[in-house]
Amino acid sequence: PVIEEQVPEEDPVEDNYQGSVLRSNPTAYYRVDEASGATAYDSSPNLLDGTYNKAGSGTTAYGQTSLVDSISNQSVAYTNNSTSAATQMIEVPDNNLLDFTQAFALEAWIKTPSSMPSENRTLIRKGNAYQLRLASDNKLELQLNGAAYAKSTDALLANTVYYIAVGRNADNSKFLY
Repeated sequence: PVIEEQVPEEDPVEDNYQGSVLRSNPTAYYRVDEASGATAYDSSPNLLDGTYNKAGSGTTAYGQTSLVDSISNQSVAYTNNSTSAATQMIEVPDNNLLDFTQAFALEAWIKTPSSMPSENRTLIRKGNAYQLRLASDNKLELQLNGAAYAKSTDALLANTVYYIAVGRNADNSKFLY
């Protein structure tokens, strides 16, 4: 997942997916390509490492095939069982850089499970400040301060790869795709 505030581009970086993301000067960039451990490393210059929250009885499968053909790094998969799916996420640190005071975007590549559970499943969260999740109706939802802020009109399909982005523009309008 990528967390970014909209800022002008700076010097060019590598000409690949990671370089493209880093050129946008994200506040945090979690590649989710760890081989093991509890830390979701931030590849941005801010080094705002997150934590894989694996509460419940589920497991985290590291070293999975990337969801994007042009990216050679790996991905992480969570098990899909009713006692753990809602509690498996990346918890970002409580750092002022990750407070949404201006325009912002949360972006991620995700693959939905082959069997969609009927419970909320958080993807990324900063305490009670915000969370990006798949709601119990399988619609993408952004919550700010515990309240729904933006929600997709259509449910996501099972066993499908999605690039998702949600946030607020400089004019305070919402976007979700």
